[in-house]
Amino acid sequence: MSTRTSLVALAVVLMACGGEDSPAAPATPPAAQPPADPTALSAVSTGTSTIGLGWTDGSDNEDDFRIERGLSATGPFSQIGTTGPNVVVFGDSGLTQGTEYCYRVRAGNADGMSGYTDVSCATTLLPSPVTLAAALNVSQIVVDLVEQDCTPVTAGTDPATLVWLVPFSQAATGICDTGNIFPVNAPDGQQLTFGEWSTATGSVTITCLVGGGTRFDVAFAGLIPNGVYTIWHFIPTGEGALASHPPADINNIFTANGTGFVNASVTGTAGAMTLFGSAPSCQLPVPFQSQVGFGVTMVILYHTDNMTWGGSAGPEETGIAHMYGLGL
Repeated sequence: MSTRTSLVALAVVLMACGGEDSPAAPATPPAAQPPADPTALSAVSTGTSTIGLGWTDGSDNEDDFRIERGLSATGPFSQIGTTGPNVVVFGDSGLTQGTEYCYRVRAGNADGMSGYTDVSCATTLLPSPVTLAAALNVSQIVVDLVEQDCTPVTAGTDPATLVWLVPFSQAATGICDTGNIFPVNAPDGQQLTFGEWSTATGSVTITCLVGGGTRFDVAFAGLIPNGVYTIWHFIPTGEGALASHPPADINNIFTANGTGFVNASVTGTAGAMTLFGSAPSCQLPVPFQSQVGFGVTMVILYHTDNMTWGGSAGPEETGIAHMYGLGL
């Protein structure tokens, strides 16, 4: 073998064995990518105006999570807040009670946005029912009742004493004229005694309804047998005031049975009463008590003429007597 052939063979062998250094290939940077989708979104009502959210983080490269809210599972949705990376809870507040809200969440970073979680919905809570005690309160129920000589009827009045009606606008200012008082009669025309008048007991339970409106459940005993009554809510509970005032136009009439008992339910539909202002929604306890005399929120009226008068309580001189006022 010639010397030239040997040198060429040696060079081939040395190259094959890595006898000469070669530069390393540059490292390839990881491809930029948005975060993976978050999952398992859960919305839970935590109060009358709050909903709590929680979800599972599906990535390790998010810059934030973006929370969107809508009024149905199909939207439309709008962004209401964000959380930082790895923060997987969010509290939504300032909501309307008894209302469904739906949510979805996605993650984001400088390279883009993830997909959305599944939608999760929750309905804010309603206030618990409030029961107004209807125990006899002489300072309220006899404000317009007197004896025949205008002596005020009080808790100590003889139960056999006949009772007379003073027009309320006069009674409220302490005026009584024996020539301008009227007998408080039963439906059969017999004049009532204080004992017959003052046996009433009972309660009213007020419940805020989903979607607006207010339900009033009344249960009374000891009323005037077969007597005609109306129940009046002189201040608003927001959407659903009780009384036949426009725009509510609610039938607030009930008649006691032959033993003086009544158990009835009346629903105040949407439409705020404005006699003393209005509230944005059914609010309990009832607001604005201080704007009504004695702190009264509701009054039961007995109609001595067995008639009711639609949107009016009726003629105060001959038509009504205050049975009692209910306050919180």
